[in-house]
Amino acid sequence: RDFCLSRGLGDVYKRQVYKCSSIKAATPDKLFEKLFDPRSHLSFIEDYFLTFDTFTTSEDLLEQIIYKFKHPFASGTSNSAEALRAAKSHILFVIKLWFRIYCHDFASDRLLRKRLSQFIRSDVLPSDLDKALPIN
Repeated sequence: RDFCLSRGLGDVYKRQVYKCSSIKAATPDKLFEKLFDPRSHLSFIEDYFLTFDTFTTSEDLLEQIIYKFKHPFASGTSNSAEALRAAKSHILFVIKLWFRIYCHDFASDRLLRKRLSQFIRSDVLPSDLDKALPIN
């Protein structure tokens, strides 16, 4: 088993034991791809949002996420309606995590908040929001 640090409440870090892998190097595109892999551990998603601003902007990230929501699978692949719902649910979960836990990105950028609001109003169905995984 591997030992990984995970964030606790406040600034307290705790050691948890679980199977994890370390990323030593990756392109921004590969990190983004892993962000939307449903098998990615929550700690990776949290770490992504702690570090993404070293290789992209909040605006570019949001546009990539919106594109991913509209095109969740590579072109030429056929997936079931259930797979599409699951992919969109995971994408919305990632957005909710970003917005709720790392809200400072949105608090300081009115245009980013406006773009997210436009996306939700125009592209996200209420049923999609209902099915997105909750954040405790």
